[in-house]
Amino acid sequence: MKLLLAKAIIIFAYYIIGAYGTTDIIRLSSAGTSPVADHRCYCPHCGAEIRLYDQVPIISYLILHGKCRNCGAKIPVDELFLEISILSGMTAISVIFDFSWIAYILSIGFYECVKLIYLIQNGITASFRSQLFRSILNNLIIFTLAGVLFAFQILAVEF
Repeated sequence: MKLLLAKAIIIFAYYIIGAYGTTDIIRLSSAGTSPVADHRCYCPHCGAEIRLYDQVPIISYLILHGKCRNCGAKIPVDELFLEISILSGMTAISVIFDFSWIAYILSIGFYECVKLIYLIQNGITASFRSQLFRSILNNLIIFTLAGVLFAFQILAVEF
């Protein structure tokens, strides 16, 4: 039971990483900034700060019908697919490799590859280059926290 709970928590962490990753990727491709540099989430159309309960990945998109609550501007569907692909890819890797440390490392690699593919596809700007290293360092914090979850999952098996 502990093991199942630990795996569910890891998948939930991937859900959150998918949301963070989408924000990171979108901001890097458009403005050249990182969500850690400007931690507020805001609508790119009206500039209104997005409420915390509207930042729930995938579910908020479906509830709000892919629109901003404030101005009604359409949120691009590729942002939804980006969140889903990060979540499903990282989850699939973990399931295939039975939530081992190899799965954790491959999941990080998968996320960074998805990020680079998306950014290259949308064009790399000078502002992107200046923020890329900062983004990778910021992601290190996020993935370290996910690594702690993997460690707890391994401890749950031993005890």
